[in-house]
Amino acid sequence: MNYADVAEQIDARLRALPGLSAHYLGQWRKSVSVPCSVVPLPDIDYHQAYANGMERVPEWEIAILAGGADDIEAYRRLGRYASSSGEYSVRRVLESTDAEIFEPYTACHLVIVKSVTFDVITWQNQDFQGALFTLDVVGSGD
Repeated sequence: MNYADVAEQIDARLRALPGLSAHYLGQWRKSVSVPCSVVPLPDIDYHQAYANGMERVPEWEIAILAGGADDIEAYRRLGRYASSSGEYSVRRVLESTDAEIFEPYTACHLVIVKSVTFDVITWQNQDFQGALFTLDVVGSGD
């Protein structure tokens, strides 16, 4: 599995979410424009590769930064993005297998949204309301 390709496909799906004005692919940048998504490369455990026939990243974290720590609208945005269904749902856009709505994943076989946690994320000495989504990604070994 090429993890950069997987990250690009995850990012492409997140672009379908209403209201995300910026997307940061590949790295945590020094400054951001919110609301935004951040898709860094994952931590990789090579022992999750099964005779290199299948690879798995069971703890790939991506972030949604919704707005300032005291912004009530950011709080509402996070609630919509964390919903298990609906047009704002991170889970819906990342797990969908509907090829008429989303390009199928080609860099991996499966993306599952395992959980979401909410936290204040400090970036450049500024606090943002954020959600960390934990993904389980499965694909072919090289």
